[in-house]
Amino acid sequence: GQPAYLVAQEDISDFVHASTQLVASIEALEIVLALDLNPALIVRIRDGNILRINNAAEQLFGPIERLPRHAASLFVEVGAFDRLLAKLQTRLNTVSQAEFLTTEGIGFRAAVRSARLTYYESDAIILSIADITELHRVNAVLEAELNSERAMNEVRSRLLAIAAHDLRTPLAIIDSSAQFLARRANAIEPTILAKRANQIRAAVRSLTKLFDQTIERARDRRGLTFARTKHDLVSMI
Repeated sequence: GQPAYLVAQEDISDFVHASTQLVASIEALEIVLALDLNPALIVRIRDGNILRINNAAEQLFGPIERLPRHAASLFVEVGAFDRLLAKLQTRLNTVSQAEFLTTEGIGFRAAVRSARLTYYESDAIILSIADITELHRVNAVLEAELNSERAMNEVRSRLLAIAAHDLRTPLAIIDSSAQFLARRANAIEPTILAKRANQIRAAVRSLTKLFDQTIERARDRRGLTFARTKHDLVSMI
């Protein structure tokens, strides 16, 4: 019946050590976010809510208070965020590309590096976003130029094939007339000689014209063009 204290002792060294490590890791993460020049977001996996953004992300998307709660709203393409989460189910980190919208509603393409982590006892992911819009545009221009060059090479190859085929007719005329003149050299009539000579000259002119057209087209690197003009479609039909 006397007032007393019950004192119990429990070793919490492991718990204190784990808590200290957790605080240290979160502090290190905060430092990394502050120093990272690329926009970065921390998103909770359970509900997709944005938990933290760094200064670069705030400049790009606006302050976290004005952001939509769900990170999927930042993606232009519907389902892009869900696909990213699905990839992280089987790996700790991943790299992908996605389209985003800025606070001004301007879309841009970005390379997204994502990794899973624990943020204040919540399963979360960190998204690091690098704008690759200009790189994507340059690649598209280079690919278009490469396709155009391939098309031009194909056109030139076809022109040369057609020219090689069309060369045979005037060459055959020249050869036939030359053989005729060789066989009848001593007894050929002036009218026949003039006729055969005219045939040879006409074939040579045809060859010259064909050569000029082929060389001119083969040198043309601009590709096929079109003249855009307005027409009354109803009257044309």
